[in-house]
Amino acid sequence: MGEKSAVRILQALLNGEISAVETYKSAAHHLPDTEIGAELLELAVAHEKSARKLRRRLRQLGTTAGAEVGIGGFAFPELEGSLSDDLVALSILQEGEQRALSAYQTSLSGLDEASRSLVMHELIPEQELSDNVVTTLRDGMGLLARKSA
Repeated sequence: MGEKSAVRILQALLNGEISAVETYKSAAHHLPDTEIGAELLELAVAHEKSARKLRRRLRQLGTTAGAEVGIGGFAFPELEGSLSDDLVALSILQEGEQRALSAYQTSLSGLDEASRSLVMHELIPEQELSDNVVTTLRDGMGLLARKSA
């Protein structure tokens, strides 16, 4: 695939990472459990790291990287109205992580070799880790909810 296609795809993935960072920071601010909030801030940092990698690759392709509204990729779901229920918020975050993983996996065929290598060997494994962390948090919260019921 050509660099023009790769730039479009990478920009869309960058937009998704920016969305994830904002969502995690908002969730960490609103969820009262300090352990969960700390984990969510760590996930925001992980998504910031992925965004930096995408920006670097876009610069290597000769493009100024920035957030562009309305371009594809993955968008993290809005948490408004769900923040009063930690379990619901974590389920929504998990949905976002799964969308992100799917976006990375489906992007591979449209990327140039260097971009595909970045996504396959760095971004997808990092995304899988983020998904696992959110799943663990959600499952742990679900067990606590069932025990207290």
